Amino acid sequence: MATEPYPEQTVPTVQDDTAGLAVLVKGSTKADVHLEFLVLHDLEADLPDHDGISFETPRQSLVDMAHQLEEWQR
Repeated sequence: MATEPYPEQTVPTVQDDTAGLAVLVKGSTKADVHLEFLVLHDLEADLPDHDGISFETPRQSLVDMAHQLEEWQR
């Protein structure tokens, strides 16, 4: 994601309906990526109500974290 020039166009939303969680890329600049996390309050509700948080993170932080995850999985 961090190496994509426009991750908001190329990286699909990550969604887990059973957990009521979604993570999406809202936008980006050369230095930062704008992420949004959404959580459903009640998975059984007829009308879904969600809460979320949105923030920008440096692209370099995403690259560093990807390398750390790769090492952890070995």
